[in-house]
This record gives sequence, structure tokens and C-alpha cells, in this order.
Amino acid sequence: TVKVYNTKSAEEYFAHRCHDSYVDNVKCSKDGTLLLTSNVRRRPFSAMWNIERNQFSSKLIFNEDEFLEFSKLDEDKILGANPVRTTIYDIRTGQAIASYKSFFNNYCSLNRATFSPLDDLILSG
Repeated sequence: TVKVYNTKSAEEYFAHRCHDSYVDNVKCSKDGTLLLTSNVRRRPFSAMWNIERNQFSSKLIFNEDEFLEFSKLDEDKILGANPVRTTIYDIRTGQAIASYKSFFNNYCSLNRATFSPLDDLILSG
């Protein structure tokens, strides 16, 4: 469950059950209209949600990606990651733009890839 709180009063505004398992990662867009959630236990592993009138509605589902984040500059892309692959998606269509596959096993069970500050590089473990 994802809960939204007022940071000054600690009042809970609203909550939504986003996954059938624990939520491991939550990222909100800068304008507050989109939310990315992820978990590593059950499919769908990750999702993008619209936030409107204190409610979440599902926008995109990412069945294979265990971690999501918005691009840093324009937030027009999503970076999805799992232990063997990192993918860049178009935020409007959900279509994959590029995919980078690991050619070696670095024995890392979690891939928390990230865009560089200018979105011109991807850093992946």
C-alpha cells in the first residue's frame, strides 16, 4: 500500500493498494501527477499510476522490471531494471526505446540502474 501524507501535519490524505506484495520503491513525478511503484516479489513487479483527485489509477504495467525511475531532466522517459536487463521506455506510450542486457553475471540480485543528471548516461550495477 502506498500512503500519501501531509509533511507538516502528518495527516494521511489517502492510500492505495498498488501491489499484492510489499512496495519496495516509490517515485513521484516532479509535477505530482504520476507515480512509479515497484516490488520484487510478485508480478506485476512495477507500475505507473496517474494521481488525480486523491486517487491512483493504473496507467502502465511493467511485468519484468523490478525497479523504475523517471528520467531526470524532462521526465519523458522511464528507466526500468531487473537483474539481467535495463530498459528505457517512452512515458507516453510505454514502448521500449532501448534495452541494455548484461553480458556477465555480477552476482547482483537487484539492479538499481539510474539516469545520470543530464540523462545522457545510464549507470547500472
